[in-house]
Amino acid sequence: MAAPGRALGIADSTLADTANDALRGVNGATLKEDHSNSLDSRAPHVTFVGCSILQENTLSRVAESARILSNSAYQRASTPGATASAPFTTWFGSFDVGRSNVVLGNLRRMGAATFDTWVYNCAVCTSSTPQSSGIWVPAGSSYGQVQVCPGFWRTTDVRTIQEGSMIGALVSFDNIGGAVNRTAAFNRLAAMNLARSNPNAAITNTYSYVFYGLN
Repeated sequence: MAAPGRALGIADSTLADTANDALRGVNGATLKEDHSNSLDSRAPHVTFVGCSILQENTLSRVAESARILSNSAYQRASTPGATASAPFTTWFGSFDVGRSNVVLGNLRRMGAATFDTWVYNCAVCTSSTPQSSGIWVPAGSSYGQVQVCPGFWRTTDVRTIQEGSMIGALVSFDNIGGAVNRTAAFNRLAAMNLARSNPNAAITNTYSYVFYGLN
């Protein structure tokens, strides 16, 4: 893995500045914990740092979508014959038992993962953060600790940028995707070319999992 951290975002577009204004207006890191779905304060809960209510609601919605997409991705891939089919080989290369087992292991962990203990920091990542169009996973982060960057709020491409970067963040954690490489190919065409030319690299490419999950 690259040492500086993992930047998960695919493009940068425009959205109303409401959420971005809230991000700029944070004065220090305001810690808020979401206990709304729990009757027991000891139960797992999401933590928001420096996020507005609008941002919290958006992150909760996107996380639920990413959870559903990740689970669906594993269910699709684990059906008989799926790893030799076009939807799978498009992103992970020609069929090979060993490579397929690596991908299935990563997808299985993604599909079983939960987002209910994640820590979303909306107050740290700025437009000067490398590849700041989505979600940033700092190197060495514990599972679920992410920084949400300005481009995440500006985009109008909710599925690709918001849901995609959430899936990318998920697979980037060591206990989920292991040694994934998020710089090998980070757009659709590059990821498809990587699958054709170097399937061994494709199975460790973050965005191969993102695009498979979104399709």
